[in-house]
Amino acid sequence: MKWSFKLGLLFLFILILWLVHKPIFIAMGRYLEMPSSNHPADVVVIEGGHTVSRFRVEEAIRLWREGTIKHIVMTLNTQNGLVDAFGLQNYQQIVRTKMDSLHVPPSAYTIMKLNITDPFTHNTAKALLQYMLGHNYHSLMIIHDNFHIRRSYLAYKKVMEKHGISIYPHTVRIYIDATNWWQAANGVRRVYAEYIKLLFYWYKGYL
Repeated sequence: MKWSFKLGLLFLFILILWLVHKPIFIAMGRYLEMPSSNHPADVVVIEGGHTVSRFRVEEAIRLWREGTIKHIVMTLNTQNGLVDAFGLQNYQQIVRTKMDSLHVPPSAYTIMKLNITDPFTHNTAKALLQYMLGHNYHSLMIIHDNFHIRRSYLAYKKVMEKHGISIYPHTVRIYIDATNWWQAANGVRRVYAEYIKLLFYWYKGYL
């Protein structure tokens, strides 16, 4: 096979890939996204590491004010000193002060300190199950960004539905979505990481 023919085949392959990449990438992003539910729920959970997302907390407060949810739970993971971040040694008090400034009473929310390891979403769901059962709550709304929401929803559903707890997804959109994620380094990182984690969760039976 002459080099010119090989070069032509390579050019044709690149051209086809370029022509079809956009609809494929959009389909990949849209699979991760889920319709955002506003179904009433007993609890809304905001998963955190050493901090919690401002956008998700603000959305949870909005849903609480509207009466869609009754109680807000924010999780913080203390494993390996994650909460002991520089300048955030009193992070829980910072959160409480901010909630107070927004006129959200302590009775409306819980800050749950967890000491869990990877897989974090699965183990957070198991820890929250005990909280739900202990407070006789029967429905849970998960707030997360549009690329993480599917895995969280499926993982929580796997853990909780057999105990009679209904799960509802609620999406907080970020600056990247299914139509543009491949144009930003953060979008590529998020989407490919989610697919790898979805495969791992499926393999381990967490979904």
